[in-house]
Amino acid sequence: MAERRGPDRPRGARTRGLQSSSPEAAYAAALDLLARRAHFENELERKLLAKGCAAADVASALERLRGAKLVDDRRSAVEFIQSRLRRSPQGRRRLRAELDRKGLQAEVIDFALAEALPETESDLAREAAQRFKRRRRTADPRALARHLDRLGFSTRDILSLAEEPTDLQPPDD
Repeated sequence: MAERRGPDRPRGARTRGLQSSSPEAAYAAALDLLARRAHFENELERKLLAKGCAAADVASALERLRGAKLVDDRRSAVEFIQSRLRRSPQGRRRLRAELDRKGLQAEVIDFALAEALPETESDLAREAAQRFKRRRRTADPRALARHLDRLGFSTRDILSLAEEPTDLQPPDD
């Protein structure tokens, strides 16, 4: 059976919404979302509105969550960056763009980058280059430069790694 969309319902919104909107229902729905993973405030707001919560109820729920310190964009942004860096090294530029796409304010992004990233990214860039070399087993410096650029590393770090190709050679088996 096809799902019908009304004028207020965004495309792809789930039908499993709230039966009635109230501050308590919005708060409970927000807690349910937060139990799965950390969310930024604007993500929670968007998801709660899509579930059918009234804007006033969402605002009340978010205020209550902030008061209980269950929602903190600064902390969540730092955790987001740390999570990304645990998986693979990435540069400041790429992390900033991802946080910006998530709708965070510039001062929150600046704080998170200052907290989570080292002063210099050269070690992260070196690790990314070594991973690239191990996977590709190629000595093409242009391919490496493009890869590091996509990961958001600075031109300075990319050029300094290009000048030291012997450090990045994969070990002989």
